[in-house]
Amino acid sequence: MPRTGWAVVLLIFLAMCPAAAQAQPSPSAQAIENQAVSLFNAGRYAEAEPLFLRVLASRERTLGPEHPDTLVAVRNMGGLYIIQQRY
Repeated sequence: MPRTGWAVVLLIFLAMCPAAAQAQPSPSAQAIENQAVSLFNAGRYAEAEPLFLRVLASRERTLGPEHPDTLVAVRNMGGLYIIQQRY
């Protein structure tokens, strides 16, 4: 395929998959998530919850609701609620 053909294919792909063109999650969100996971693993659920919620809100805002990293944040919240029997 000629070089211009690949460019057209890439542009069509990006137009059809907006999440593919989105920015990567911020390093600060990743650091907050790491801290929340550490608190969760230590059984400090009440302290982990606001951090997980903050990461989820940030990722929904910056990456969109269907981005894989946003869905990881949703999963983390679900795990927290399950361990606390809050479902």
